[in-house]
Amino acid sequence: TPEEMDAFVRKATMNAPRALIRRLDIISESFLKRGNHPYQDEIFAVSKKMIGPGAYFLNVNFEWGCTVRVGDTPRGPEMRRVLDWGTPGLGAKASMLRVHNTLGPWYTPSWPGFAGIVHGFAPKRFAVALNQAPLKKRTGLFVPDWLLAKHDVWKSQSGNMPVHLLRTVMETARTYDDAVDMLKRRRVCVHAIFSIVGTKPHEYCVLEREQDQVY
Repeated sequence: TPEEMDAFVRKATMNAPRALIRRLDIISESFLKRGNHPYQDEIFAVSKKMIGPGAYFLNVNFEWGCTVRVGDTPRGPEMRRVLDWGTPGLGAKASMLRVHNTLGPWYTPSWPGFAGIVHGFAPKRFAVALNQAPLKKRTGLFVPDWLLAKHDVWKSQSGNMPVHLLRTVMETARTYDDAVDMLKRRRVCVHAIFSIVGTKPHEYCVLEREQDQVY
C-alpha cells in the first residue's frame, strides 16, 4: 500500500532531511529517464502512489552491506546469504516474494516499492546475489570518494542498475551458463559484485564488474 511504501522509505532514510531526499529523488528520476532503464515505468508508478518522496532514490540505491558465500558442499553447490545490513527498516520490512514466469517460479526477498532485486533463487536453475563493490580510494577520505563515485554513476551513458540486471537475469536466463553470460557481458552503471551458483558440482563463481566494462 502507499502507506507501507512511505513508512518504509521514511524509516530507511530517517537520518536524512526530507529536503535532501526530495533533491535526491529529482536526480535519481533524471538518471533513470536519461538511461532508459528497465522497470522505470514500475518505479514511476510507485512514486505516484507514495505519499512522500524517496521512490526514485530507493530504486537507484543499493548501498546495503550483505554477507555471501558460494562453494561446493556434499549436497552440491551452495550459496549462503545473510541480510546483515544496518539500514533502518530493511530487515523488518523485508518480505519473501514468489514470482511466476514462463521459466518457472523464483523467489526473492524484497521491500515495499522496490523494483529491483539484490538476490534471488530459482529452483532447478540457479541462485544469484548482489554486493556493493569496495569504494575506490582516490582521496583517502570517505565523503569525497563517495561523491566522486556517485558522479561516475551519473556520467554513465549506458548500462543497467545492478539491481535491475539481476532481476532481468532471474526473469530470462534459462540456465546457470546463461545467467553467468548475462552478468558478464551486459554493462552496468556502477561497480558491483555478483555471486551465482548453479545445480551441478563446481557451478559457482563471483564476478566483479566495473562501471561500463565490456567483456
